[in-house]
Amino acid sequence: MTLFRIFGNKKTLFYDVYMLMTPETENVDLHGLTNGRDIRKDLATFFKSYMIRYIGHMPVYRLSLQLQDEIYERELYYASFDKIRGLIAQFVGYLVNLQARGIIVAQNFDALAEFMFSLLLVKAQELSLAGEGKDGEVNDMSLVDEFAASYAEDLANILQPGA
Repeated sequence: MTLFRIFGNKKTLFYDVYMLMTPETENVDLHGLTNGRDIRKDLATFFKSYMIRYIGHMPVYRLSLQLQDEIYERELYYASFDKIRGLIAQFVGYLVNLQARGIIVAQNFDALAEFMFSLLLVKAQELSLAGEGKDGEVNDMSLVDEFAASYAEDLANILQPGA
């Protein structure tokens, strides 16, 4: 039995693989969050977790660009964006909770999250080219750790001015 017999055609196979590889909230490891006691650690945990998911998605993302004319379906991209919107909502919810508890100042958290996820997608591409291992795994976690810590520091300074 071949894969195409199971999935019917290349588009269906690609769609299922793409959706399986698209990051979503259930796949993000957020163990170690301090619930705002150490905002820099929490932000770095979010960024590192998201980066690892995005880097793992890079091989299928690059393939989607190469096969765009053959497999392009608007529904595929909308469905994957819905998953990413779930990640954004997860991060915004965390920030709103911290703001409600007086740990961080009010900001446009939706805009910050959109900016962050756009940046992470670009950075994931860069890091995947610099340190990608087999099947989209990260060989050099120090690159991810360094980026996550740097970005966490910058964002913490915005969210907790003067802290």
